[in-house]
Amino acid sequence: MENNFKDYAHLYLGCDLTDPTHTIKAKLHNVNSETGAYWESEVTVGRLEGSTLKPLLRPLSDMTKEEIECISRMSISKEAYNMTVCDFAKVTKWHLEKGFDLFNLIESGIAIDKTNL
Repeated sequence: MENNFKDYAHLYLGCDLTDPTHTIKAKLHNVNSETGAYWESEVTVGRLEGSTLKPLLRPLSDMTKEEIECISRMSISKEAYNMTVCDFAKVTKWHLEKGFDLFNLIESGIAIDKTNL
């Protein structure tokens, strides 16, 4: 199965987007299963499909010590095997809100590594 950002876009609403030359800066602002994903910049709005824009994401290896401690506090006193689905959902949501690449999109060429800018 081929990876496409449209399959993950709804999880990254609000993430930063840029083009390969980094001249356009935009945000993912709307995802609709029927009409697709849309971006907006300071001057215009457009459809993500067919554009050269890609999400700017952080690899998990970019996580700071403070961020690791924050996750630890979310699941404090819980062993991995005792965490509930809700606990895992909170940790996953936190990673997505911070713009971490949870789906190998950077390596797949679908996203741009934000740490390389």
